[in-house]
Amino acid sequence: MMDQEFEAALHPALYFMKMLSEYRRLRIVTLLSLHRELSVSEMIAHLSVPQSAVSHALADLRQAGIIACRRVGRNALYSLADDKQELIGQVIGLLMRQFPKEFSQPGFALRDHQTIHADTRFRDGGKLWNYA
Repeated sequence: MMDQEFEAALHPALYFMKMLSEYRRLRIVTLLSLHRELSVSEMIAHLSVPQSAVSHALADLRQAGIIACRRVGRNALYSLADDKQELIGQVIGLLMRQFPKEFSQPGFALRDHQTIHADTRFRDGGKLWNYA
C-alpha cells in the first residue's frame, strides 16, 4: 500500500520530468527560459526543426501546464507558465551548469540566443534570464 501512495504523490513530479525528457521539448523549454516569450516561427528558425514538430511539442508542454500562450493579433506567443518559471529556471540552470558542452552544441536552444532576442523588439522588453 505504501508504494501506491508514494507513487501517487510523485505522479506530478514524474509527469513534469517526463515532459522534459524528450529532446525537442527540453530544447523548447530551454529556449523559453532564455527569452520572455517567442512565436512558433521564431522557435522554428532558432531550433531548425519542422513546424509540425514544434507545434506537437508545444501542445504537449501546454497540456502539461509548463508553458502558456497568449495571442497578439494573429501571432501566438509562448512563454513559461507563471507558476513553473522558478522551477524551470532552477532545473535548466542546473542542467546548463552540469552539461555546458551539451547545451552549447549547434542546434540546441542556446545557439545564437542573443540574435533571436534582438529580433523580438516588438514585445514588452523580454529580457534574458541569468543562470550564472
